[in-house]
Amino acid sequence: MAKTPGFKEWYLSSIMADTAAYAGTELIRRTVGMAQVKDVTTIADEDKRAFAERVNILCAKDYIMNRTAFLKGEDFVAAVKAASAKA
Repeated sequence: MAKTPGFKEWYLSSIMADTAAYAGTELIRRTVGMAQVKDVTTIADEDKRAFAERVNILCAKDYIMNRTAFLKGEDFVAAVKAASAKA
């Protein structure tokens, strides 16, 4: 099976898509769910905390909805930068 042309690329891209989608669900869970993390909840300034939450949610949405577009680490970084600009 691994010798089939294109299999390795297909398999790795499916792993990256699953990774992006899972990262998105974790961001949502840790931002609005019961498992909120201290990284965000301990931000004293309410405006800065709200900004961080918006960035998390926008990134999460992008990771889930466009999961097949995340093929390398730079794609994740670009999504965070884009979410920061929108938030």
